Amino acid sequence: MIDEATQWRRFAALLPPADAAGFMDCWDIGEQEAGLDQLVAGLLKHRVPICETVRAEIAVAAEVWGMRTALAADLGRCLGDHQGDDRLRLIEHADTVLSSGL
Repeated sequence: MIDEATQWRRFAALLPPADAAGFMDCWDIGEQEAGLDQLVAGLLKHRVPICETVRAEIAVAAEVWGMRTALAADLGRCLGDHQGDDRLRLIEHADTVLSSGL
């Protein structure tokens, strides 16, 4: 289990330094909602590829902070990093069926 502050720093590491600093500033002042918005916008702006596990982790954080609906479309547009065997996969609808046997 990763604590929230550690997870926030992991998310910041995905961004270029200037964007990461702004993202961390949001954490420091208690504006997590704005920070999550900045995170997803930064991933899109800088075309940062993320694996499905990270995408799912961001989606969970967004759900916790009441931002899932607002960020879902943009998070889905983030580039995928298909280099690893992802343990988690974000699906948009509960009735979606995976055919990979998971």
